[in-house]
Amino acid sequence: MPIGYDVRTNTIVLGKGAPSTLPAVSRALGRPDLLRELAPGEWLLAANLRIGKDVSLRIVEKAKRHRLEKRFSSCCQGGIIVQ
Repeated sequence: MPIGYDVRTNTIVLGKGAPSTLPAVSRALGRPDLLRELAPGEWLLAANLRIGKDVSLRIVEKAKRHRLEKRFSSCCQGGIIVQ
């Protein structure tokens, strides 16, 4: 499974073969409530993000600046996990 969402842990999971850019991950996931572009180069991540072994994710594309914001709910903490 290249990309998935674990509702139990509120985690987007990127596995081998997953898209390698934020726009591609957002399109493949199809969940703007979890990952969406607020403005050009500014992204809102509303879930944990686990990047699996041997997986690459480019946050910044050539000649572009990106801002990735992670908003935490009051019930739990989250983050970006790189394996």
